[in-house]
Order: sequence, then C-alpha cells, then structure tokens
Amino acid sequence: MKTDTFSISIVGPSGSGKTSYMTVILSELLHQSGLPFVLVPETIETEAQFNIAYRYLFELHELPESTNSQPSPMIWTVKRPLLGAIVASHRISLYDQTAGEAMCADPKDIKDHPVSHSSAAIIVLDPLMLTAHSSEAVSYLCGLFEYIRVGSSIKNARRIDIPVAVVIDKLDLILDTDAFEEDALVRRNESVMENKKVSLKDIDRVDSEIRKWLEDIGQHLLLETLGANLRNYRLFGVSNFGEAPKDRCLPEQIRPHRVLDPMLWLLDLAGII
Repeated sequence: MKTDTFSISIVGPSGSGKTSYMTVILSELLHQSGLPFVLVPETIETEAQFNIAYRYLFELHELPESTNSQPSPMIWTVKRPLLGAIVASHRISLYDQTAGEAMCADPKDIKDHPVSHSSAAIIVLDPLMLTAHSSEAVSYLCGLFEYIRVGSSIKNARRIDIPVAVVIDKLDLILDTDAFEEDALVRRNESVMENKKVSLKDIDRVDSEIRKWLEDIGQHLLLETLGANLRNYRLFGVSNFGEAPKDRCLPEQIRPHRVLDPMLWLLDLAGII
C-alpha cells in the first residue's frame, strides 16, 4: 500500500549541475548494493526521462542539455522489505527545477511552481560561486526563499519548515586543497548507511566540516542566510563525476563522491527508509 507522495524539488542556479546530480543520484540508488530498499520507475515517462539523461552521462560521457523551466516530475516507487513477504512502498516525485533567480510577475505562476508545494528540497550550489568577496550565492538564496514564501503563503518573519539539503557540488575542485582536514569524513567516499540505517552522526559530521570550510572562506553571510530562513537543513559536499568535465566531456571513469548523502537524509527524515 502506497503512502502519500513525498515530493523533492532539486533547485539551484542555472549551470549548477542539477540535472547531472539528479541523474547520478538515481543511478547510484538503482545500482549500488547494500541499500535496504529498491527503486522502481512508476511511469513510462519517468523511465524514458532517466534513460536519456543516463545515456548522456554514462554512455556518451557528455553533459546533458540544460533543464527547461517546468519539466515533468520523475515518479519513483521505493520498495522496502519488512517481515516475511510484506513490502512497504512509498512514492517519491523528483522535480529538477530552476527557481528563485527571478520572481515571476504573476503570483499564480509562483504558487503553481513545484518548489512551493514540495515535501523537501535539495539546493545545489557551485563552489565557484563561493569566493570570499562574492554575494552571488546569497543573492540566489534570498530570491529562492522569497519565491517559496510567496508560493506557500509563508510570512516573512517565519522560517521555512520543509527539510532542505544544501549541497556544495563539484567538491572535486577543492578536495585536493587544504580546505578540509586530512581525516575529514567528507574526503572519504563512504556510505552513511550503517546496519541498514542512516547514520545521523555521519550526516552531522559532514555538515560541520562543510560549515567550517564556508566559515574559513568568509561565507558567514551565506550561513546566516540559511539559518535565518530554514528551520531544518544540513550541508553536504558531493562530486558527481570525481573530476571536472573538460569542454562538456566527462572523464572515462565516472566516480561519484558522497552523492547519496542528501537523498538518504531526506528519505530517512520522511520515514521512507
């Protein structure tokens, strides 16, 4: 028996790698062994949409085309074995969205945007936006949070309630620097699953490591903006490919790094896994 749909919007500025990130997440969920559940596409459209993006990344080794502003959601079923032959099924919908870069003139357009009605969100940020003297990321976040507030009729003084994973993408650009301690967990490509459960201790450790790095590079305003607007969020660091693409061409061997951490945290919070 299926529960209500748990909807997740994956948002971020244009060029932040949202489509690639969602494709790599789904590939890891479908193919990684040791997970206590299986993922099944629920519609033909979802399977086709995933297969096209997967072929770009893992067969052609090219970046997929940029996402349109309002793509159809991908609908998946998470099946988790319980006692005997009993299987718990949960429906999740994934929206790959651009939101917050510009407020729509028509409030109805905002209210109809999936991010205004999502159960959770993943915000993808490019580390190249996070230089010490740049306010680009903060400007984007302020626009996004205003977008969500207008669409969800949330008063400005109130923080947004849905859980949000804030993902620093392209972590490979900084892993070879002294950004993190040698024994930092974020450096290790390990699963946060422990005895078929999500290790919240590991989630919090990665959060603190990313938080310290942001403080070290002077992104205090970004952290203040997140804290002032979100009631429940964690910071994550991931790399979709293990190294940076060159002229839109991907490395021959794609090695995703910690890409599942944000999704597993959100699914655990929802009681799905």
